[in-house]
Amino acid sequence: MTKSFSKSDKFSKSIESSKSSSKLFFGVKIFSYLIFSIILYSVFSSVLVQAVGISVTKAVIDYKDVLKGGYAEDVLYVSTDAPYNIPISYELLGDIKDWINISPDLNSLNTTIFINNTNYQPVKISISPPIDTPIGNYTGTVRLITGTLNKPGGQYGSQMQAAFMIRVTVTVTGTQFLSCNGGGIVIKDT
Repeated sequence: MTKSFSKSDKFSKSIESSKSSSKLFFGVKIFSYLIFSIILYSVFSSVLVQAVGISVTKAVIDYKDVLKGGYAEDVLYVSTDAPYNIPISYELLGDIKDWINISPDLNSLNTTIFINNTNYQPVKISISPPIDTPIGNYTGTVRLITGTLNKPGGQYGSQMQAAFMIRVTVTVTGTQFLSCNGGGIVIKDT
């Protein structure tokens, strides 16, 4: 038995074929829109990141000719451009960590020190070598640490902090140097 097809049968099969290919094209089109929507959702639903600048006025503090059992101090400033409060603390490292004193005490459990774009923080770093310290050069580090700059969230749950290493060098001497500077004095020759 042979089948014969008329032009109308061929035409109807061709219409069915084009309908199935248009369904396929429509499915690919929907799939591509779906992928595009997922990418857009991922981009716009993620946490927007805002850059924060934090600065410290000194990276190196060098104390020269400090007496055994003596005292020396220096002041640095910590600031930020963040419009919100950022807590700061510190960590002492190196040979002289027991000689270093930080004021105000940024690690106090009773008080938290904050910086923001309208509030910079002066930090006094003082050195007191013990009386039995041998004459020589000593080094240590003050590490200023910010509190958390972002909150855990999203798929990663990370936290970000910034830290600044301030190198402290101390030259301990056994000789006391007395000196005086004067200015603004005029002695007239008569």
